[in-house]
Amino acid sequence: ETNELKDETLKKYNLLMRAIKERRKVKILYYSYGKGENERVIDPAEMFLFQDGWYCAAYCELKKDIRHFELKRIRKYELLDEFY
Repeated sequence: ETNELKDETLKKYNLLMRAIKERRKVKILYYSYGKGENERVIDPAEMFLFQDGWYCAAYCELKKDIRHFELKRIRKYELLDEFY
């Protein structure tokens, strides 16, 4: 893993942690195997480490359910001014 990737993961991690603390929604472009990229709005709840990868457990507005998002598969991310 390159430092560049780690920096990018850290940026996502910090933004998601801020979203959790401020209870703000985040718009993400997420890559899922089989389905490719799709845009989602999530309400991040917590961060966790699983098998060497960082994940965010969040309520997904699209799926109307709690989902786990792997940070390295989040292609774009934006902190929204909407609260949850």
